[in-house]
Amino acid sequence: MLKAREKDKDIWDDEEHYIIVDKIIKLLPHLNISFEKLSYCSGVLTIFKKRKNSHFPVIK
Repeated sequence: MLKAREKDKDIWDDEEHYIIVDKIIKLLPHLNISFEKLSYCSGVLTIFKKRKNSHFPVIK
């Protein structure tokens, strides 16, 4: 997060809330979470309920 803030300091918004995937995974261990990185500071976060015998990829 600090790297992104420094790199984009001219457009950084201190009042914006930025989701950090590692923190979300720890906060929601009862859910299946995947993250597809799109750039150095963005991506697609997908959250599903866990199912028995699920083969959904969990990113850690």
